[in-house]
Amino acid sequence: MPRSDAPQDPRRYVRITEELPNNSKLAEIDDPAASWAYVVSICDSAASLSDGHINPRMVARRAGVGQHIVHALVVQGLWHLPGHDCDRCPQPRPGRAYVHDYLQHQRSADEVRDLHSKRSAAGRAGAAARWGKTPGGPMANRMASAMAEQRRGEEIPPPSPSVDDDPLDAERRGALVTQVLAARQDWTRSDVERALAHTRVRERPAALVERALLLVAQDPATERPSRLAANHPYWQQAARDVARERALSAGGPPPHAPDLNDDGDCRACPLPARHPVHRRTPPTPEGTTR
Repeated sequence: MPRSDAPQDPRRYVRITEELPNNSKLAEIDDPAASWAYVVSICDSAASLSDGHINPRMVARRAGVGQHIVHALVVQGLWHLPGHDCDRCPQPRPGRAYVHDYLQHQRSADEVRDLHSKRSAAGRAGAAARWGKTPGGPMANRMASAMAEQRRGEEIPPPSPSVDDDPLDAERRGALVTQVLAARQDWTRSDVERALAHTRVRERPAALVERALLLVAQDPATERPSRLAANHPYWQQAARDVARERALSAGGPPPHAPDLNDDGDCRACPLPARHPVHRRTPPTPEGTTR
């Protein structure tokens, strides 16, 4: 699969050169575990956004190595303790160490935060552009109303697949997961895939699952994608949105006076009240008089 076609992975990564196994400093240490401990130290600093500063005892514990490996990495200049004489690296505070030349090869904490902010903004903008929604707009009002209905104890029946819409296939699922992860950097691919694989989700129509998951992802109160499996007002809202899109693509129902519910939606059709189809008086056919 070409790289351009591969699904995006939202996790953070560190840079490890292919020449690391032949590093001369690591070769001086007569224990292959030193290489692993060195890699763990880079990952530990990247995960904590510490710009190369590490707790050597903690890293040794995570790497499963003894203090002799810590000493060897310091002797070889791959880790620096307080008072070191390397003029390219900052001094760590007492009890800490510094990974030699960390910022020469890895992103700084500021760069990571800036990249995360840009990706999150791009994801939100992409979702808004696709669905034509803005925070605090009509969708937010409809969602608040739907959740109020649920709190009043009204039953929201789960929709069933229709004959013209099969469950989500692998290709559409992959595209949907990628889009959701672009908007929710705090979610993992495995979590989203697990939510889509739930029994209550996987048999629903593809269009409904796509819309419901995007609604779940756009809600800042949603902590995990597993919320998708609940009998939640998101499914009711998704069903209305999908029905509205299909009505519009099919040309819509004939003109009629709107029969509005408490939310301002027409009970007779899925189109919004302001749509031109909601004329108070149907048009007069040609050749007839009123």
